[in-house]
Amino acid sequence: MITVPLAQQLHAAGLPWEPAVGDHFAVPGTGLDDHPFVISEQTAFVQRLNGVPMIVFHGSTEWALDHVVVGDVVWLPTETQLRMLLDRQLPAPAELRLVRGSGEYTCTVGTKGDLRSFTAPSGEDAYGMALLDLLARAN
Repeated sequence: MITVPLAQQLHAAGLPWEPAVGDHFAVPGTGLDDHPFVISEQTAFVQRLNGVPMIVFHGSTEWALDHVVVGDVVWLPTETQLRMLLDRQLPAPAELRLVRGSGEYTCTVGTKGDLRSFTAPSGEDAYGMALLDLLARAN
């Protein structure tokens, strides 16, 4: 999952988001940055009741947070979502490659005349940095 600061930069750069089931998001500035949420049609978790593991269903996972405005949250796109967004942004033919190195990932993106590389601790962040660069160049 990408970092919240990188997600905030992508949001500020104009990355569109239509919230959908399965999307991850964070509520920055509330002390919940390290606790990503997932949009779900049904909230379920495992809990022990009388020593027996049960799958328990609840309408809200956090009693103090019954709703939040979409504009107050930041989308944390997955590696797959970021790769798809990059594919859509790149003109054809283009190169999109992610290589795992020793403790880091490098995303190379662009056309033959303009290849750029972005290195980060995770594949998601490397893709996110590449997407941020493409968005910045488009504006």
